[in-house]
Amino acid sequence: MSGKGYLNNKELTDKSFVKLPNKLSNMTAYKTGDLVKWNYDGTISFIGRKDNQVKINGHRIELGEIESCVYRYPNIEKCVVTIDDKQKITAYFSSEKSVNVTDLKAFLQRKLPTYFIPNFFVQVDKFKLTANGKVDKKALAKLKPASLATYEPPHTNYQKQLVEIFETVLGIQKISITDNFFEIGGDSLSAIKLQIEAFNRGLNLSYKDIFTYPTIKLLSENISTADNSSKDDIVDETYDYSAIDQLIANNTNPNKPKMKKDKIKNILLTGATGYMGSHILDALIKHTKSNIYCLVRAKNNNDPQTRLLDVLRFYFGNKYDKLIFKRIFAIEGDITDSKLGLNDLYYEELGNSISCVINSAAIVKHYGSSSLFNDTNIVGTQNIINFCTKFNCKLMHISTLSVSGNIFEDRTNISEEIKNNLIFTEKDLYINQDLSNIYIKTKFLAERLILENILNNNLNAKIIRLGNITNRFSDGAFQINVSENAFLNRIHSFLQIGQVPESLRNLTIEFSPVDICATAIVNLSVYKNPFTIFHVYNQNYITFEKLVKIFNTLNIKMDFVDDKVFNKTVENLSKKDETKHIISGIINDFNKDKQIQYVSNIKMNNSFTNKYLGRILFKWPKINDKYITKYIVYLKSIGYIDL
Repeated sequence: MSGKGYLNNKELTDKSFVKLPNKLSNMTAYKTGDLVKWNYDGTISFIGRKDNQVKINGHRIELGEIESCVYRYPNIEKCVVTIDDKQKITAYFSSEKSVNVTDLKAFLQRKLPTYFIPNFFVQVDKFKLTANGKVDKKALAKLKPASLATYEPPHTNYQKQLVEIFETVLGIQKISITDNFFEIGGDSLSAIKLQIEAFNRGLNLSYKDIFTYPTIKLLSENISTADNSSKDDIVDETYDYSAIDQLIANNTNPNKPKMKKDKIKNILLTGATGYMGSHILDALIKHTKSNIYCLVRAKNNNDPQTRLLDVLRFYFGNKYDKLIFKRIFAIEGDITDSKLGLNDLYYEELGNSISCVINSAAIVKHYGSSSLFNDTNIVGTQNIINFCTKFNCKLMHISTLSVSGNIFEDRTNISEEIKNNLIFTEKDLYINQDLSNIYIKTKFLAERLILENILNNNLNAKIIRLGNITNRFSDGAFQINVSENAFLNRIHSFLQIGQVPESLRNLTIEFSPVDICATAIVNLSVYKNPFTIFHVYNQNYITFEKLVKIFNTLNIKMDFVDDKVFNKTVENLSKKDETKHIISGIINDFNKDKQIQYVSNIKMNNSFTNKYLGRILFKWPKINDKYITKYIVYLKSIGYIDL
């Protein structure tokens, strides 16, 4: 046997680690679930077991799954992952070369869910063994993470306060001002806690700052102010947008083309296990006769088919079980990998059978590791473009209206042009908007990549920008990871506080139900047209005042109060350990003056898209008492709201 083999269409090399399936395990001395390494001489080396499962914050985590992923990083010789009594995960590893922990963590973030990522990383020269030849985990526990190896004390009062906050939030003593918050146990949730503690002490510290400057030293040197925020290194201002502007200027006359359907037999769908992606799959099954091939990463010790079925069953029950291997096909792959993570033979075979790609895969959080966003939102998009240009496939790329720069942040640094109530339409890309947010920047650059390829390579592609995706219109069901939705967390905080500042009374709120959006996306996918950008969101807004009235009819007490009264309430909540969590959903919405801020001078417009969709009898629903009731009932049913 040669040094290569194949299992589930994936090439195996000496760096391939697999969980043996029943068929293979019956032919060897190994058991199902064993972690093994396929050697060049054709032999299989036993590494360990992958069923070392623990439970942290409600999540079931396979420590062996983390170990196997660490082994896939270059030059890793051995890895052991443990959990301590504080439920902190530590990855110990050995390597002949010095390993950059930041790079290793970024690598794992591309392969594993957030709650799988170790809190600490420790590189060891050699693993100490017990008398019976096993790794001595007690000896490992005495080792300190590499990031704590060099201690630099705080030098200023501001740094001392930050050290106290870091130590309180992370439960670690003697934190150096050079320690990276995310390398010593911090994550997105603890970043919010850190921000609340800073807010409570009157420190000007934003959620974005924590990700941009993850050490106390960097925070103290670069803490954000209205004057030091710059986008000079975000966008190449010498870039010539004239050709792109001319291209998208054609998104003007929705009544011009004849409504003719595309002949689409097979569709490749990425992001099918996501909230939006799974509903696009549902709409494709309902409204087309196409076969759908879903590119899914193996994760959480589950194969792609199991992962896909679990998500479909969560949202739609068992009704799609019978379509697996008939119209729905799960393919193990990853858009961040060259050739989508497929071997050469299968890449060609798949490409020659696909008519259309719907790219719904993306990192949608607004903050995090820049490498993670770049790999998924930019590199992943480029890999999809390569696939579509090579095999002449139509591309439907799912983007976001946030590329307009229209997010709730301190906008004092924006240009005078944008301050003059600029309207962002389907004919716009770069309007000198603020792209300093890593999520917005990478989604913007992904759009630019696609438009460049339309111009230069005759790529047949459409960009669909989505708005605020909310609960399903049919029954109010929402995404699996409900607590990760920023809009819902914001509403949840207001519900728990029971107050809304008077300044928000007339604020308009967008609800774009996921199932309605999915139907619109499919309608845009199946028809031929010469356009390049569409805005898919529900323009039937409701005011905060209307929303509060509906909540009150549901016996959820909320009152409008003077802004100063609201700010005082928030301040009091932030000072008590038992109530700090209540303001977590809105803590990012306060400016440096501790005033809540939801005003953006960039206005969205989707009249072009709606006129085009109207030709195929698509219409957005009104957001009324009935929908909001389903919204609240569902959130109560899953225990997210207990009011």
